[in-house]
Amino acid sequence: MSKLFELIEAAVRQIPAQQPPPLPPPEELRALTAANDSQRAVQAALPATQPTSESRHNAWTVTLHGKLICRMVGQPMTRSEALATARWRWPEADILED
Repeated sequence: MSKLFELIEAAVRQIPAQQPPPLPPPEELRALTAANDSQRAVQAALPATQPTSESRHNAWTVTLHGKLICRMVGQPMTRSEALATARWRWPEADILED
């Protein structure tokens, strides 16, 4: 058994140590940080979505040419949001009212 450990240790010593990738220069890091900060500022300035009286559901039945193709399940969304999501994948899709 000790011979096995000796062989393993010898093999491990032969493997070169991997170095982490080098960091970009400080100027590039500052530019990336500034770009990220400006993107966050733009997102914070966007108006919040107004709540609607339209009901939200976690699951919607998607049809294509009258045939059921799937149940779309996820975060609560209105019928118009679900239809837009389904039509992103299937342009001629429709949503059944459950």
